[in-house]
Parts: sequence; C-alpha cells; structure tokens
Amino acid sequence: MNTSQQQTPQSLEVNYGDGSQHQLKMTKLSVAVTGASRGIGLEIARSLKDISSNLSLVASSEESFKSVRGEFGKDTQFYGADFSSVDAVAELAATLRGQHPQLDVLVNNCGVYSKAPFATLELPDIKKILDVNVTAAVALTRLLLDQLKAGSNAMIINISSIQASAPSEEHAVYAASKAALTIFSQGLRAELNPLGIRVTVLEPSGVNTWEDPNPAGLLTPTEVGQLVRTIVLQNPHCQIDEIRLSAI
Repeated sequence: MNTSQQQTPQSLEVNYGDGSQHQLKMTKLSVAVTGASRGIGLEIARSLKDISSNLSLVASSEESFKSVRGEFGKDTQFYGADFSSVDAVAELAATLRGQHPQLDVLVNNCGVYSKAPFATLELPDIKKILDVNVTAAVALTRLLLDQLKAGSNAMIINISSIQASAPSEEHAVYAASKAALTIFSQGLRAELNPLGIRVTVLEPSGVNTWEDPNPAGLLTPTEVGQLVRTIVLQNPHCQIDEIRLSAI
C-alpha cells in the first residue's frame, strides 16, 4: 500500500459507541498504537480499526497478538519491541517510518504499572518504569515527527494516569513517570500546534485491565478506547487538551 497517495474522502457509517450511527465524510487514517495487545491499547485499536486504512499495532512482543489477530483486517500490521531499550524504540521507529510515510494518529499507550513502597524498588526497577513510561513515548514521538508533519490534521494521544496529578501511596515512581508524560504533552502542544499537529493527554483513574472480579470504582478498557475514538473523530480545528477520566 502506498499511503503517501492522496485518498478520496468517503462517507463512512461511524458507530459512536452508544449504539448510534452517523454518516461522516472523512478520509481513513494512518494510525500507530503502542501497548496494543491487551487492555487499554487493544480497545483503542478496536475502536479505530474501521476508520483506519493503515493501522500499526505494537506491543512488547509480536507473539502477544496471537489471540486477537483475527479481529483485524489486511490493513493492520503487528510489531514487537522492547520499550525499555531506546535502541529497540529507534529500530521500531525506522520500521514505522517505512510503513507510514504519513502518520495521522500516534497513540503512545505503552507503559508498565508499579505499586510498591519506594524503599523496596531496586534501581533497575526504577529505570525500567521511567524508560517505558516516559523515554519510549518521547523517543518514538521525536522519531516519527516528520511523518506526523506529513499527516492529515495529525494528532498525538498520550495515555497518562490520574496518578500524574493525584499520586497515592506506593506509586511514587509510577506517578512521577506519568506526570512527566503529562508535562511533556503540554510542552509539545505549544510547539506542535502551530504546525497543525494536535496533542491530547488522557489521565484515567484505575482501569480494569486485569479483569478484576470486583471492578467497583474501576473504568473498563472499552470506555477509554471509545473516548480515544471520540477524540480522533473531532473536527480538525478542535483539540482536546487534557481529560481526567474516573469511574463513579
């Protein structure tokens, strides 16, 4: 597929997640989603697959997509990458640049969750949290910036956490990593908006990514995925800066 060719806008039957369907005239999108084999990332991928003409899904290993590959069509590619290694992220970016001469949507969702007393964390643990949750997203965004500039009304969506603004006990390093991602998004927005690139950051509270049998007070991955879809379907002149999402 030559995604650099101009596509003709078409009328798509868009399902907004509430059971309603609407005709929307739009060009299908070139999309990349990290952390996409399960949980929030998988639901984001599912929510965007019908409006994507070129969809790249990335997780820690390509094998992790084995059980969900059948849900996606021929326009979807699956990749594995070690997000704790900047060299592996650079290699991934080179692959994605070849697949996406222009990139309309980049969703930085890769992350590792950590809940532990700070005093029990070893230095390699701390480094991995920061490398995966911050450095990987920053590096991938930088290395795909030219492709985003070439995209149509491009946007970057960074998945942070409510811990970024309301850290709780035993989340010190995790909260710091998510706060860094939120601040990075804010600074990036100031630089990239004049170039026509929108930047959104989501800060969900607890999400039931591990199928907790008692999910009271937790969001579902589907709810976050549908919210990302809503953001992507906004008019090109509209940017949603930040959303804090919680369950009641």
